[in-house]
Amino acid sequence: MHPPPASASSSRSPAPPSTPAPSTRSTTDMIVRYHKDGAKHIAIYNVSDTDNSDFSNPLVMFTPPSISGTPQGYTLYGSYMYFITGDGYSASNPDPGNTYITSINVNTGAIAQGPTLTKAGSTLTYREPEGLAIYRTDAGESRLFLGFATGEEGDRRSSIFYKNALV
Repeated sequence: MHPPPASASSSRSPAPPSTPAPSTRSTTDMIVRYHKDGAKHIAIYNVSDTDNSDFSNPLVMFTPPSISGTPQGYTLYGSYMYFITGDGYSASNPDPGNTYITSINVNTGAIAQGPTLTKAGSTLTYREPEGLAIYRTDAGESRLFLGFATGEEGDRRSSIFYKNALV
């Protein structure tokens, strides 16, 4: 898939001058989404800094582009933030649902791909997106795991699906 035209606007704050935004991210980086001054923000920190409660030197900070839908989770992989939105099945949101995945380039703050409808688990009787994670197999293949709440009300379960074609 090719990235869509950069139509979403994003006000990105560059990393502090002493720490240029790298083109690839480390597996020891942590992404944080937070609300401040009436807007959502994204910051990426080195985990060793956060272990010491030091949040003063983000590697990258930006205001994410506007993405429609109910936010359900996000994860960081390399230079991309993966973001999942959607709601549980209902009379107004039947199968295949409205679960979308969007990738955002954290070095630019712009959408790289998506939002793209995912039909992972669409045959479940109930399906609500709940989160994302990255997993690397022993063979080195990276996978984007998608977590969904499934099952009957009062007896919810979790189902995990994955995609191995990433940006």
